[in-house]
Amino acid sequence: MYRVPVVGSRQISEKTGVNERTVRQLVCNFKASGSTQVPSHKHGGGWTPKISKRSLNIIRRQLDDKPTLTARELKEQSPILLQNVHVRTNQKAIRKKLSYRKVTARKKPFVTDLQRKKRVTFAKKYSSWTLDDWRRVLWTDESTFCVSESKGKKVWRVRDSDPCNPKFTRKTVKHPASLMVWGEFSYGGAADLIIFPKGQTVTKDVYLHLLENKLAECFAATGSEVLQQDGAPAHTAKVVKQWLYTSEVECISDWPSSSPDNSPIENLWAIVKQKLTGEDTSTVSKLEVALRRVWSSISPSTHRKLVDTIPDHLLEVKKRKGYPIN
Repeated sequence: MYRVPVVGSRQISEKTGVNERTVRQLVCNFKASGSTQVPSHKHGGGWTPKISKRSLNIIRRQLDDKPTLTARELKEQSPILLQNVHVRTNQKAIRKKLSYRKVTARKKPFVTDLQRKKRVTFAKKYSSWTLDDWRRVLWTDESTFCVSESKGKKVWRVRDSDPCNPKFTRKTVKHPASLMVWGEFSYGGAADLIIFPKGQTVTKDVYLHLLENKLAECFAATGSEVLQQDGAPAHTAKVVKQWLYTSEVECISDWPSSSPDNSPIENLWAIVKQKLTGEDTSTVSKLEVALRRVWSSISPSTHRKLVDTIPDHLLEVKKRKGYPIN
């Protein structure tokens, strides 16, 4: 021990790395004990963690296996291990020590094992396609847009009056009116947005009529040559397949089911819906005007960027073994 008449607590602290106050306490304890043994310094003072490293590892494995578990359910599944740990302490440990955060699960299509296999097969088959190949494709799809509630409507209401009084409320409907549209774009840009009459559904006859009257025009407007469509019943109807064959339309005929994430037009629809949040779409007529305005406002550079992501999409599908991608 460095404690000699000419050495003070500060010097001992500097040489040992032990806090000066702790050194003084050790010296006092040594003198009071009357012992000739030098007292040892116990490291790691402070509160003992309520959740051990072993417990944290078990929690991590449980969350990796089932991310939907709550802190309370984790405790219920490990009653002995976490019997003295409060649920709130459990939550803090998950966030701070394991670096997990609670997020809303993303919506993704359910895919069966067979569908996953077909998605991987498709990704492998077209992995040899170059950007120039994908830039020849006309990406098409239907989407539905609903009339929204009117925005920004405020009323003057006397304090403590009934907020449910009909004159102070906005009226909503359970099933709002909607419009179905058919969009098409390629690396070379987008063609006109086709908006179906209110209430019309896309049957095989409606779709065939659409192709007969608009497909050639869309190819010309976008500089594309290959048709991409998903496996919707109207798209795969025998009469539609026959028309495509006799018209010598080159198309991607083996598009896997439950694979909207493979198509860049899904990202385009997301952009359209985002832009519509700033538009007045409170009536069918206003919704139609807003749809046309938003569709035509999307820049050519956006179209090009979306198309050029396809190789990365297919690579991600293979990496995720057919499960949905971002």
